[in-house]
Amino acid sequence: MGQIILFGAGVAVLAFIVGDVAVRIQRHKLERLGKYLADKTLEGDLPGEDDKIRLEKLDSNLWFLGRTNFILLIIALGAMASARYL
Repeated sequence: MGQIILFGAGVAVLAFIVGDVAVRIQRHKLERLGKYLADKTLEGDLPGEDDKIRLEKLDSNLWFLGRTNFILLIIALGAMASARYL
């Protein structure tokens, strides 16, 4: 029982790290790209294809991290909830 609770707690901590640290890094990258694109647009230059690719990559990274975090939380919840019965 105790081992499963510890496993669930470890996975919960990992989900916190993914949700806080990794998403924060991607969010700052997205913020910098947004400022760059806003400045570029204000200067009269439209964003290019490479800017679109960078934006799509950041978007897919954030979606991946979100799905990963959700899966980790479900594993942690399942482990801690089922520990009572094992």
